[in-house]
Amino acid sequence: MKNCLLTVSFALLSLFIKAQSPALNLYADTIHWPFIYGVASGDPTTTTIQLWTYVEPTVLGQDVTWLVATDSIFTNVVASGAVTVTANNGYTAKPVATGLQPNTNYYYRFYAPGNSLSVTGRTHTAPINPNQPVKFGIASCSSVFSGYFNGYRQMARDSSIDLIIHLGDYIYDFVDEDEQVRITTPFPTSPNNLNKWRERQMYYLLDPDLRLARQMHPWVQTWDNHDFEQNGSVGARAFFEFTPITQPLPNDSTRIYRKISYGLTDIFLIDLMSYRNDDEISPGNNSSLGLAQFAWLTQGLATSTAKWKIVGSPKMMTQWSIAGLEQVIGSSSPVLFTSSWDGFPAERAAFLSYIDSAQIDNVVVLSGDSHFSQSADLPLNPNNSSEYNPETGVGSVAVEYLPTSISRGNFDEMGFSASLQDFIIGLINTNNPNHIYTELIQHGYGLLNVGADSAIADYVYCPILELSDDTVMAGRLVVMDGENHWKRQTTVTPNGIADNVAEKIIVYPNPANDALWVQMPKNIQYTKLEVYDNVGRKVTSQTITDNIEKVETAQLANGMYFITLNSADKQPVFIRFLKD
Repeated sequence: MKNCLLTVSFALLSLFIKAQSPALNLYADTIHWPFIYGVASGDPTTTTIQLWTYVEPTVLGQDVTWLVATDSIFTNVVASGAVTVTANNGYTAKPVATGLQPNTNYYYRFYAPGNSLSVTGRTHTAPINPNQPVKFGIASCSSVFSGYFNGYRQMARDSSIDLIIHLGDYIYDFVDEDEQVRITTPFPTSPNNLNKWRERQMYYLLDPDLRLARQMHPWVQTWDNHDFEQNGSVGARAFFEFTPITQPLPNDSTRIYRKISYGLTDIFLIDLMSYRNDDEISPGNNSSLGLAQFAWLTQGLATSTAKWKIVGSPKMMTQWSIAGLEQVIGSSSPVLFTSSWDGFPAERAAFLSYIDSAQIDNVVVLSGDSHFSQSADLPLNPNNSSEYNPETGVGSVAVEYLPTSISRGNFDEMGFSASLQDFIIGLINTNNPNHIYTELIQHGYGLLNVGADSAIADYVYCPILELSDDTVMAGRLVVMDGENHWKRQTTVTPNGIADNVAEKIIVYPNPANDALWVQMPKNIQYTKLEVYDNVGRKVTSQTITDNIEKVETAQLANGMYFITLNSADKQPVFIRFLKD
């Protein structure tokens, strides 16, 4: 039987060796054989950390040793142990390191018989100080087929990140026909059994940038619809086997919702797929959470003593009315996604009403799934001006922050032109007055800095069609302690340029062709006008001589640009325009 298992394992290995493609940045870490898919850590507490690795079955039935140290050369080992790798868990090892110190950097690695070493991982335990500021990297929707994982590489290199929060669609069950950027031979097919789901997890770990992000930071994760098959459990089992998740119920691969306490925050990771339509939140209104999870979430928020309550939602919570855009977008529904909380409006209303009635402050909903960038206030009735003021945010009970996809396609890949995207954003903002920031075509990840007085959200955009280190930060938003809405004063672009939304500045025509005009208030003396492209590079500059300034754009390539206006006594202002 053992020889049979080894034969099957070597056959699978042969398949993966063939699937590797250095040209597509997909290859195993054969230097650290038999730990060819790297290492990972996750779900940190103040004294424990979940570790992970995969071991090639050449060492089947033998113990694999793990070490945790305070230094990268392992002169001060503080925890160690051994684990037996078997076929039953997909040849993965998931020991839990205990007895650690809070808020401390640690290094870890695995040994196989014969002194084979894994790559060294870096991790960090949770702070014990409830006032400790923290910084999170936020990711979702990472299709290895749709583009390169440049966002993961950038997060891996950012040593200021304490924790990566992945909000679902970590892997994809199928290849989108319009997004075949990195496709190996044989063509990837949808998993349909446990071994196939394990193979898909290993296929993803051929990407060195994903391996690096898992190696350099602890992760917390939840899942969404592409991570496992519907009405089944084998995909969920493979998900638990190949991610550094501590199962909230031991040996139960059906429950993933759980709470992680980290410094100033309690992070509530929820599951919107496993219990969908099992219960009714009220007569005639189905629940996506299920009654047990809904009670766990609301009661957990009410009893949390953390300054900030983070809800990790795999799907967008705010409403997205597309009334008037149905034909343009090709939808038969007046909302953009019925699979999101918009498909369960009674449950969303019950959740927000609970936060309101229980007077729970500082709830930040982190969302995934939608593939574009979105930040919104979360009032009970966004279109009721007597309850919510979109100019100030007063009346909102929480805020939502939805970074874009790591690589899965959005409006750009769907074929919408740049000018049509701008038109769509305008109509969407009219229909949804609580939407504060919307961007439909960029990919990347989010950064959330959480402090005692505020939480600051940034969008980090990266190319996906080729390997690149280009990044641009955009759309900075701030929510202050106790205010429960995004601030309206400023947003920040990559170059530290502020956008004062009160300024009456007109740019026309937009989209531009050969030229555009910028009309500025006469009571402010702007002195310089600069144009930046969508990756933050300055492409032109001119001195301002009048309150109406002509800008030549014929030489610019089609795409999105930012005009910045500088004056002696005010913050710079930026205005977006499109060259089409």
